[in-house]
Amino acid sequence: MFEFKARVLLLLGWISIGVTPPAPCQQSSPSQMEIKVLSAGVILRISALGSRGLVSVQNEAGAQVQRLVCPLLRDDVEATEQELAPVREKFVTQFEAVDLDSDGYPDLAGIREFGAKWARFCVWLYDPRQHIFVKNFLAEQMELLTNLTSNDGALVSSSHMGPTSPWQAVYQIMGAEGSRPERQLVPLFSCLLETTPGGDKPSAVVTTRYSGGHAVVQRRDAIKMSTKEAFSKCTSVEPRARK
Repeated sequence: MFEFKARVLLLLGWISIGVTPPAPCQQSSPSQMEIKVLSAGVILRISALGSRGLVSVQNEAGAQVQRLVCPLLRDDVEATEQELAPVREKFVTQFEAVDLDSDGYPDLAGIREFGAKWARFCVWLYDPRQHIFVKNFLAEQMELLTNLTSNDGALVSSSHMGPTSPWQAVYQIMGAEGSRPERQLVPLFSCLLETTPGGDKPSAVVTTRYSGGHAVVQRRDAIKMSTKEAFSKCTSVEPRARK
């Protein structure tokens, strides 16, 4: 497993961003969940219906101020009810309010599709100027990433852990007020562990660093390495945020 100093989205705690954990629903079905986001002063009511994940954003008085919709399995127009049912459950039960863009405010992420070792999310970022959750260019970029992870230093990573040729890519959130888009993900570093066809043994470690608009690629033979040793070659060149 890659060991970058990251806080995995699905494992992040509630306390660090002022979010209280969801209270158990009175219904036995996981079709709805409630999350109180203290730092934003809102209550989220999470549900799913058909091919849509739904988020009702309510103020402390219980009035709805936003309604967010996530198209589940959006790239599969012929998704069956059998395929959609587990995605609806994941969207509701693993929905998160967590700071994804390192601005100190809670953002929203709900699983829209997943596999055995990966997931992609619907993402909404909190806009403190408008006091609402928005789907801007940065949020749309995050939605394309598998296993979205928020890291310290305005870093975001994506990964795919197999069964063959696992990889991880690290991006930095960059931008300036008044620019268009105002903020976006810029590639910083990636590491690919090439494996034998069955994924049993590593064959090479390929690292890529991006600097000044150029990609610097380094490939190391790993045929004599264990998987753990090969992965260590990735962590030994851990990226640093640009200043």
